[in-house]
Amino acid sequence: MLLTGILFSGAMILNSCSKSDATDAIANVNNDGVKITTTGILNRDLKITMANDGNTDITADFNFITFNFKPTSSETGYADVWNDLLAVKGTWSMNTGHTMITMGLPTNPLTQLAFMNREWIISENAANVVLISANGDGDQVHLSGK
Repeated sequence: MLLTGILFSGAMILNSCSKSDATDAIANVNNDGVKITTTGILNRDLKITMANDGNTDITADFNFITFNFKPTSSETGYADVWNDLLAVKGTWSMNTGHTMITMGLPTNPLTQLAFMNREWIISENAANVVLISANGDGDQVHLSGK
């Protein structure tokens, strides 16, 4: 009787999980079974919705540029960056805690990508991604899904 109650309770719990919950849980685990908490920035097309260089708004410099950060491991990968005319490929790496990202993007011919080539603190990492320059100069970038 006790075993029947336990099995019934387990079935009820499993039925209460939505497909979305299960998909999210799988998407957050890499091949080594390590939870990756960077799904907001990885594997999706992102547009810059706000970029501040100090007190200067430079968002317009990125109006037609799309980013997609593809992982090759839980802490490194490549970045596809493109606009309507051309595409370039760069690299990125994260610290073990997935709280910082460093970008290495080509700046020829997209010279504005030089602004992105630094270490960033990942301040928010969900539907919207907020990056704050790790060097303390106040630079920020906000990205969201395209």
